[in-house]
Amino acid sequence: MPADNGKIQIAQVLIDHLMNAGLSLASLKLIIAMLHHQDVQELWFRDAIETPSIARTWLEGTRLRTVVGPYRENSAASLHRLVAEAKTTDLFDDIRLIERNRILAWQFSGLAQRLMAARIYDYYTLLDLAEVGDCRSLDDLNYLIVIRHVFKGKAPKFYGPSSMKWSRLRGKHMASLSRIAKMTGVTLLVIETRDKRDYNLHHVECRACHAQTTWWISAIRKYPAGAKVTLIDASGRQTIDPKSFDFSHLPGVVPGPPPRG
Repeated sequence: MPADNGKIQIAQVLIDHLMNAGLSLASLKLIIAMLHHQDVQELWFRDAIETPSIARTWLEGTRLRTVVGPYRENSAASLHRLVAEAKTTDLFDDIRLIERNRILAWQFSGLAQRLMAARIYDYYTLLDLAEVGDCRSLDDLNYLIVIRHVFKGKAPKFYGPSSMKWSRLRGKHMASLSRIAKMTGVTLLVIETRDKRDYNLHHVECRACHAQTTWWISAIRKYPAGAKVTLIDASGRQTIDPKSFDFSHLPGVVPGPPPRG
């Protein structure tokens, strides 16, 4: 059995499948913990794609909640909700509570086994279960997943929602980005722009930097005309003027590419 470091590599195709399944935050967290348990028990293997029953397993509900929450729950309410929601997806052949609701028993489907197998040869995201447990909202979890997915890139960036309702959505998204930036230790530059053809449509780009990135300063300080730029780090967030801001002080920002020849 492999050592448990509290982290799980999940195939990106499976993460996308989960995030689009309409699950609640608590159920998503618990399923991620179940994927981790399956990993530690070495129950991801090719034969289970055709015969999922050979990878059937179980775990005490209290142990799952200890890993990712809900931490203060004294009943099995979140587990009952998980079972009900999981049955609406195509990721489980069977999931149920047994032993007076103390034990969660499940069998991932052949599809889940196949999607998880994709991490061997395709993109995956490495998630820390402690960080997953600290997420307060679906937006938190989504941004955590995105940041961890792009984290090892030389100049990582990702995109927020393009929306006509950004003015209403902005507060909760910026709060989530602030929490996840502090949690992961990254510095974010959030760039808000209006669509060139539709004034009411907003676009959001996020550039992430940390000690291991190599953002050329010429690239990270380049912004579209009229963009609103917000700097988010562990200390909070502030609006900056990209024309006068000193980007050289940000972590993982380098002067420029080496001279040619």
